[in-house]
Amino acid sequence: MPLPGPYAHGPNVRYDVPLSNFAVEAWNDQLDGIAEQIFPAVSVDRQSGRYYVIPADAFMGVVDARRAPKAEPKRVEFQVSSDTFYMEEYALAAENDLRDLAVSENAIGLRRNSVRLVTGLLRRSEDYRAIQMVTSGSNVGSYTVCGSGAKWYDTVSSDIIGQVSSARSFIRGRTGFIPNMAVIDYDALELGRRNSRVIALVKGTDNGELTEDEFRERVLKVDNMVVAKSIMNTAKEGQSASFSSMWGDNLLMMYKGANTGLQSVTFGLRFQWQPPYYPANLGVLTKVENGAGERKVEVVECGHSETEKIVAKDLAYLVSDLL
Repeated sequence: MPLPGPYAHGPNVRYDVPLSNFAVEAWNDQLDGIAEQIFPAVSVDRQSGRYYVIPADAFMGVVDARRAPKAEPKRVEFQVSSDTFYMEEYALAAENDLRDLAVSENAIGLRRNSVRLVTGLLRRSEDYRAIQMVTSGSNVGSYTVCGSGAKWYDTVSSDIIGQVSSARSFIRGRTGFIPNMAVIDYDALELGRRNSRVIALVKGTDNGELTEDEFRERVLKVDNMVVAKSIMNTAKEGQSASFSSMWGDNLLMMYKGANTGLQSVTFGLRFQWQPPYYPANLGVLTKVENGAGERKVEVVECGHSETEKIVAKDLAYLVSDLL
């Protein structure tokens, strides 16, 4: 499917509709998808522009709404300040040997494996960007670091419910909203729901453990709990592998708005733009390199364009160093 004008593809490049559809399916199959749950998507029609950043005092105003006979109602505005966004493009490519495609009984399977590989890595990259952003204390309304004696494995002196209560109180006190979503490390959740002090406070006994739903409903008190499970290799290339949690030992309490738009009351938004050479939010291009002196491969490229922005930092509270 060639494109006109300055975005026209070369003679061996085409936009692959079936593989693009599969790319969306493969993307949705990936494990955590933290970025998409913290930052709901907003589609925009340009690569750069302005968005609304909501200051803390915008939530808390009290207005005299009395209306005199035959008078117009008092007009109010959604008090926001503006900032700008610029869409970054993210793309990866894999390749298949043309000989493998020629002799394979399942050439489409090889192409799909390539798409699954690159979309999986793109999504991990998206999650990593979001995690680095929201686990920085400067990007949330407030945060606390668990010191000695406050770690979640300490069943004597840790105060998990107190930490959660502080997070909830902060968000409500600064915005009037009650947090409805939490993102928590898998290992921290496992320790938290087995913490005998928590169990005693919730169930009245220190026996057994809390289910994930019980921990969400009775400890975190949120509608949605995202359990971060992804592991990453933090070693430099060529060194022995060193694995750790991508999310880290953190708990993020936040409010996520029900409506998505440029004026949404929510912690963060993810702006998406569709470049003209990717006629889909997650597009796949293929190119055959089989000319003289070329490598005799089919290149499968997948890409998208987006940027994540925090629009109301006071709608989030971070508890770090849980373990």
